[in-house]
Order: sequence, then C-alpha cells, then structure tokens
Amino acid sequence: MLDPDDPALLRQVAAKLRASASPFPADPLSLVVAGKLQIKTKDGQRLPLVLNACQRKVLDTILTIRAAGRPVRLWMLKFRQGGISTVCEAVLYALTSVQPNRNALVVADEDEKSKYIHEIAKHYHEHMRISDPALTPEIRRSNAKELVFESIASQLMVVTAKNFDAPRAKTYQYVHLSEAAFYDHLDLILQALQGVPDHADTMILVETTANGAGTAAQREWEKAKAGKTEWRALFLPWFLMEEYARPAPEYPLNEITYDREGGQAAFEQEEAGLAERIMRELGCGADAAARKLNWRRWCIVNKCQGRVSVFRVEYPADDEEAWAVSGTPYYPSEYFLKQRLKEPKRIGYLVRGSNGPEIRDLPDGPIHFFEWPNSDDRYLIPSDPSEGIRQDDAASVVRNVRTNANDAELSSLTMDGDRLAEQVYLLSLLYGNVQRSELIPERNGIGAAHISSLRRLTGNIFREHVTETGSQTVEREGWFTDSVSRPLMFDQLGIELRETSVTLAGIRSLTQIRRLINKDGRPEAPPGGQDGLAICNAIASKVRSLRPITLDRPRSGQGYAGGISRVPPPNMGRGYQGAEVG
Repeated sequence: MLDPDDPALLRQVAAKLRASASPFPADPLSLVVAGKLQIKTKDGQRLPLVLNACQRKVLDTILTIRAAGRPVRLWMLKFRQGGISTVCEAVLYALTSVQPNRNALVVADEDEKSKYIHEIAKHYHEHMRISDPALTPEIRRSNAKELVFESIASQLMVVTAKNFDAPRAKTYQYVHLSEAAFYDHLDLILQALQGVPDHADTMILVETTANGAGTAAQREWEKAKAGKTEWRALFLPWFLMEEYARPAPEYPLNEITYDREGGQAAFEQEEAGLAERIMRELGCGADAAARKLNWRRWCIVNKCQGRVSVFRVEYPADDEEAWAVSGTPYYPSEYFLKQRLKEPKRIGYLVRGSNGPEIRDLPDGPIHFFEWPNSDDRYLIPSDPSEGIRQDDAASVVRNVRTNANDAELSSLTMDGDRLAEQVYLLSLLYGNVQRSELIPERNGIGAAHISSLRRLTGNIFREHVTETGSQTVEREGWFTDSVSRPLMFDQLGIELRETSVTLAGIRSLTQIRRLINKDGRPEAPPGGQDGLAICNAIASKVRSLRPITLDRPRSGQGYAGGISRVPPPNMGRGYQGAEVG
C-alpha cells in the first residue's frame, strides 16, 4: 500500500496527476489540479484558481492519501490568509458537482465566514456553467446555506458551528471544518462526524489557526501529530508563501517593539535560527532566506503594529509556536530555536541483571536513552512522582554535569512512585555507578512516599539544608518546590535555554517546557497538559548551578559515596522480559 507520509511519494503522485491531465471528469479533483476553477478577486475580476505553495501542499497531501486508497482525515494548522479555505472549498465543490449522490458539509466558525465560503462555491459553479456547461449540473436550489445539484442528486451545504445539527439529517461523504479551534463545542462536532463513512472516497478536512493552549483543538492536533489517530497532521508555516519575501537591503529595525527580554539582540538571534530552518525546509540558499526575513521585518512594522508578538500570533513558524503564542507562553519561542534534538539510541526500561542494570527494549517504553554513561562524568537525576493514573506524568532526567545535557529521560502516565523509584535507582547504577550520580526526588505532596521507596534502595539521595523554626538548620531529603524555589528553578533553566548552554535532547522534555504558560508569573502546564519533565529539567539546572563542576571527586556531604568508579557499558541484550514498566 502507498504511504501517504512519504514526502517523495507525495510529490511523485501530485506531479503525475498534473502531467497526465486526467480526462475530466474521470478524476473529480482534476478540476482543481488542472486549474479549471475560477475565483472572484477583491476587485471583482474572475481569474483561474492558481494555487499558492500552501494550497499546493494541501492538495498534494489529499491526492496522495486518496491514491493510497485511504479515507482522507486531514488536520491542518495554519497561519492567517493562506487561502486554505479556498482550496478546501474547491476540493469539496469538485467532488460533489461531478459525482452523483454525494453530500458535502462545510462548518464555519461564524455567520459571516459561512456566507463567504458559500460565495466561493457559487463562484466556482458560475464559471463552470460558462466554461463546461455540458459537464456542469443544474442547480435546483441555491441559497445562503446550500447548493443542490438537481440532475445528480448531490449537495453542498454550509452551516455555522453554533447551529450544527446537519449530520443527524443525512450522511455526508465530505466535510470541511473551517477555523475549528474557534468552535464552542468542537468535541461534540467531532463526535457527530463519526457518521461519515470510513470508505476510501470520504474526506474530513479540518483547518484552523491556533486559539489558546490546552484547548480541545490542540489536544486533537497533538493526537494526530503523534499518530495516535487516523488523522494526518499538516502544519503550514508562513514562510511557505512565495510572495512573502522582500529584496535587500534589510528592512530597518528601529520601528520594531520587541516585547521580550533581550530586545534587538534576542530578535536577531531568533532570525538566525529562523534562517537556518527556512533554508533547511525550503531547500533554498541564504539569499532566499534573507528575503523571507526581510519581509517578516516589513510585516511586523506595517501589519503588526510594530510588535513581534503580534506577528507570532498571525504568522507562526511552527505548531509549537502557534499554540504557545495564542496563549501566554512562559518562555519566548526563540529560546528553543537552536535546541537540537537527538534520536534515542534505545527506548525501553531497566531491569536488574546479574551484572547490573539491563535495558529491555519497548517501542513506547518510558525511558529514552540518548547517550551512554561516561565513567569520568557525574550525573544529576531528579525525579517527579505521580499517582500513575494517567492524570500527570512520572518523570526523571539524567543530566550530565559536565556537558549540561540530558543523556536520558523518563516519562510515564502509568508509573507510580514505587516503580519510579526502582527505575531511577537503576538509572543511577547505570549512569555513575551510584558514586557519581545523585538522586534528587521532589518531596512535595506524594513525593514523601517516593523518597521512602528510594531510601530502601539507596542512601544516595540529595539532602537540602532547611532553616526551620528559629535558627535551627536541618537536613531534608529531596528537593522542595514552593513559591520561593519554583521561580528560581525555572529562571535558571530559562537562562540556560537563552544562552543555549543546556541540551534538552528529547522531544518530550522540549515539548513540555515550550508549552509552559505564564499564570500570574508562575510557570504551569496548560490545561490537560503535563509538566513532570519540565520540573525535573528545572531542578537539574538549578542544582547544577549550585555545584562546582569538577570531575576529580564528588562533593562531600551531598550524598556521594566518593571516589571514581568505572561504569560498565549498558547491557545490550534485547527483547522483552518481565512485566511492562509503564
């Protein structure tokens, strides 16, 4: 079976369809591919629908999925004014106007948008009646809500989300949800669309700009992006548009309001990261990337009130930025531009073996291993327990003190405090052989039980000096996160992200940290989100900042056993043994 996720195949199929000029109407989408449809411009002209780069990407993706014999379930996240509604409407019109007994439904976020979309469909039909009258069915009924094609018993209906009840009336083969993130009850609408048949000649197109982190739209997007549903996720960044470019010289910076720490210097650093990405994703040179960035400067000044923050809302460069800027992100997006993720060397969990910890491979296992232990390095291993009931994540990272990089990370929604203790203990044996690793469990809430489990396994637990009543100072096991320590932790992590002095390594850590929202100055996970890995990374950064970075011997009095221990390589035996860790 053809793979619709193969970019080379996507281009091949689309090129073949265009080159062959499929005999109309054998392939209904040939109307769109061959440019047979026309649009009405703002100044009243009728011009052929010539697809821009974003529209071509959407159509090519649809064609490739159909060529693979699969129903199209496409979730698109976009910038504004990219013409995505126009191409989606062209696809639905083509499918319903030349095939009998087909019903299409368009759902808009507001009344004015529904009228606009309906007008697009009417313009397509009016032109087809002139250019190909023999192939254009008569309209039995045309009003503000529908086009009914008399001779072929097909229909295209447009409704608004607030009065959505159409799927209960009839079966729809093709559905287009426009600006879905702005629906009041997106979850209910998606549930109603379960009535769309599952056969290959069906289609559900969802397109939207972002509208706040932690929403139903973001949750559905993330599931599609992760491959957890039948939906294909497609992000459309602003720089795909050919017209978004201005030649040198550079547009001046003196009219730009930067809104964020670092001012112009941080802005130029962000541009450098964007230039690298544009060249990589578009396959263009530095000159072409510079023209894109020069347009970005112009757009900020002339269309975004001079504010970089407004541009990020209207023209996001990636999906993470789209969701973050539509809320209130804790860290600026430019902090993450130069983070280079690593592919895990192995994924799984740890068990006790005769010669030390052994890795058991598991495709969706909790631990991602990025770098193997170095016998001359020290490691910090913070952990954040959960109840293991899928409400929050149990988490840990293995932070190399010398490189300030995560050599491993652990995240699980089903791992309780006891199982987390076992895994982080085995991580400490693997990375540093106890003497050169230090466990830093968070002792808040259920952390006390987690620490108790760790204590039964090892005494190598971080101890914090705490001043209690009066002037008495006592030692407490673990790290306490409160209103005083939390901003210090995340401030230190923010400094390291800004200076690119920390390597998060894993996509799970980067994603959680990037999604943190600012709630009254406090970093928190968005509604329904997780923050265990974010907390562990912040603890690791803060504790490392308090430690001398030496490799000769561990610091006394901090839980180290002392001395240098040679760490054996991890057991490379593969295969699943024992119970799943979670």
